Amino acid sequence: MEIVGVNHLSIQQAGRLVSNVRSFYNAMLRNGWYLPHLKSSLVNQDYLEKVKAGKVWCPKYSDIRLSPCPDPPPKSLLLDLLDRAF
Repeated sequence: MEIVGVNHLSIQQAGRLVSNVRSFYNAMLRNGWYLPHLKSSLVNQDYLEKVKAGKVWCPKYSDIRLSPCPDPPPKSLLLDLLDRAF
């Protein structure tokens, strides 16, 4: 069964379209990954390849359920709790 309006690409064609970190990052976002910001020092070719291969855990947008926080705690309290936990 062929899906109408969908282009099929070979591995080589896809490789030419995803030629740098920015295009790889955008492709990962389009495929539902919830990634750190592109300018983060964590985001590089190696990290994106490991996420894609399942070697590094990264959630997908379908895994994220954000809820509003009308009265957020002070940042100092959060840092203190994290210090105690780790």
